[in-house]
Amino acid sequence: MKDVTQTRIASALTAALGVWLLLSPIFIETTGGALVSTLIAGGVLTLAGIVEFFWENTVPSWASGITAAWMAISTAIFGMTDLLFWNTILIAAAIFAVAIWDATEVGKVVAERHHTHA
Repeated sequence: MKDVTQTRIASALTAALGVWLLLSPIFIETTGGALVSTLIAGGVLTLAGIVEFFWENTVPSWASGITAAWMAISTAIFGMTDLLFWNTILIAAAIFAVAIWDATEVGKVVAERHHTHA
């Protein structure tokens, strides 16, 4: 994609999925450690998406990827079942894919800018 368009799209997707995680306990029964984990993951993803939108760096993508891995692991740790399990797994998979997609594009953009300035 042209310059930073892909990064902007990935950032918006990450932030939107983070907001969904923050709001999901309203619609999906979540308690205890699973609730805390969901809210923290949602906050991290929302923040990472917003930061990545304005700062072309792979750090927010790494944070998103690590958060996605945690989300997948947390389904077993907190014994998530039914809708909560599927919500968490599907969001984790989407975030992981977006994080990889975004990190590769940011790396290319940064490399191009360094190459043209060298």
